[in-house]
Amino acid sequence: IILNSMMDGYSYVCYDNRKGVKEAVDYMIEKCHCQHIGMLTAYKDSQGSSQRFKAYQESLKEHNLEYHSDYVLYVSNYMSFDNQIIDEWLSQHPQLDGIMCTTDSLALQLYNNIKKTGKRIGVDIMIAAFDDIPEAKHAIPQLSSCHVDASLLGYLGVINGYQQMKTHQIFQKNIDSHFIPRMSVHNGIQKSDELLQFVSYCQNN
Repeated sequence: IILNSMMDGYSYVCYDNRKGVKEAVDYMIEKCHCQHIGMLTAYKDSQGSSQRFKAYQESLKEHNLEYHSDYVLYVSNYMSFDNQIIDEWLSQHPQLDGIMCTTDSLALQLYNNIKKTGKRIGVDIMIAAFDDIPEAKHAIPQLSSCHVDASLLGYLGVINGYQQMKTHQIFQKNIDSHFIPRMSVHNGIQKSDELLQFVSYCQNN
């Protein structure tokens, strides 16, 4: 049984990476009026990165925004990066008004690089990410992220795996990811929207 990845002929439980990322990029375009959105990601050939990248491209296309390959930067892993590479990328693309990161860890490190440029996160440049780790809610400003439930992923793997032992039937399940806007995309958030998002977050947890 495979968790968080899909493979033909095997049972799996996997996040719907596409849904949350598309919601995030749509939000930055529609609510924050971003016109130049970059993407910070890793592992070009991994399933998760590929799905999130395709969702980013899909959102740009639906909003008639041109895709620029140099707006996308691949780093060595999902947890950290070489600060010099990021500084150079930001310097070469001062027009970026939004960045989609494939993980919260990359986004939270990116905060420091953004602040060095003098830009204000959530005002001059919007930042969104994926995973909704606890640190996202405590960052300054709070990081907007795609919420996924790792506990549910494991639970469904065990419960359905137990049934598979009895029935010998392969199962394939996808779990939704949901974008939660916070202060890092505050430019487009209305007070009523903030309240609804908070209530929704409480219900989800």
